[in-house]
Amino acid sequence: MNSRALMVTVLIVAMGCAGCGEGLERSSSIGEPKRLIAQFDALGAKGKRRALQDSIARGRAYLLEHQNADGSFSTGRNAKGFNILRPLPGSHTSMQVAVTALSVSALIETSGRDDGVAAKAIDKACAFLLDRLPTTRRDHPMVLYNCWSGAYGLEALASLHRWYDGDAVKQKAIDTVIAQQISYMARYEAVNGGWSYLDLKNKTAKPSPHTTCFTTAAILQAFHDVKLLGHHIPARLVERGVKVILRQRNPDWTFVYSDGFSLKFSAVDPGSRMPSTLGRSVACALVLRLWSPRHAKPTIVPMLVDRLIRKNVWLSRARKTQRPHESFFHVAGYYYYFGHYYAARALPQLPAADRAKVASDLAALLVPKQEPDGSWWDYPLYDYHWFYGTGFCLRSLQRCLNELPAE
Repeated sequence: MNSRALMVTVLIVAMGCAGCGEGLERSSSIGEPKRLIAQFDALGAKGKRRALQDSIARGRAYLLEHQNADGSFSTGRNAKGFNILRPLPGSHTSMQVAVTALSVSALIETSGRDDGVAAKAIDKACAFLLDRLPTTRRDHPMVLYNCWSGAYGLEALASLHRWYDGDAVKQKAIDTVIAQQISYMARYEAVNGGWSYLDLKNKTAKPSPHTTCFTTAAILQAFHDVKLLGHHIPARLVERGVKVILRQRNPDWTFVYSDGFSLKFSAVDPGSRMPSTLGRSVACALVLRLWSPRHAKPTIVPMLVDRLIRKNVWLSRARKTQRPHESFFHVAGYYYYFGHYYAARALPQLPAADRAKVASDLAALLVPKQEPDGSWWDYPLYDYHWFYGTGFCLRSLQRCLNELPAE
């Protein structure tokens, strides 16, 4: 290679690194997970519980202080220079409903029934969801963010149903919206099964075959939550969703991003390699255990949770990046708390003897990342990130706290 070619190569690499590095947290290092876990372990059993309780209390306070008058969370008004696709007006409605669902689920899971302030906030959020979920539809021919509002809306409705135990009128209203949301998810299922949040190619009434395994996993998890209440989930939806996840699974239990390009070229696509799939692998394996256990042995979910913890630096380096998929191996910042949430939901799938240790390790990774105001966030998305990040983390940390030994 002559000197001119070498200089051009260096400039290209430097420009690429500069673009990928903007907004990265430089403190992330290969040794970060071990360091954080060791520091958390040094607190001892009592210290860990107190740290978790304090962190949860600060996160709850953040949500309670930032709820809107109509019961919702977020406004969608905090745009930045580079914003991901958000066609007006529907996409903002879908996102607000989704983050409100995550926020109220977090309040329910971290609050006692004797907490009057939290109960009032839950009542307001419930009224908002019962009003808005039925009218939240497909945003645009290219965009199906209502799949996210449907998934986390169903999870929230399941939590609200239990919260209002004994209130037959409120539970009936919740059951009505649950049944409606299940029918909506059938309507927006892709032609080849499963779900996605985009339809960039054909933009057809029945979404085209560009399904993503992680969107499909989120909806199947939500289906399982409402099934436990006695709601009927059409077998065809589940079977086709499971097939999507199996189709996108690699032999090493990594998962490609979607049908289409990443499925065809999974062997060479950086977005389908282990570092990129850490944030979605646990969710996918978990729903296989819930809906089709013959396709995921009992050892698989624990192995993937362990992988997420040990290889956490790949996710951590993407946290707070300014553009989707700009980090190494195309990791997007918004996978961070998504991935840890499903790892926390997977704790019951672990051997009983291992749960406390794994819960402690997950908490060790999440607690130090709490912001001074009590929130968590991983990717700047208008103002939705403060609420989905805080919702995911509170729900994760409460599950971790439940697994730690009592004082």
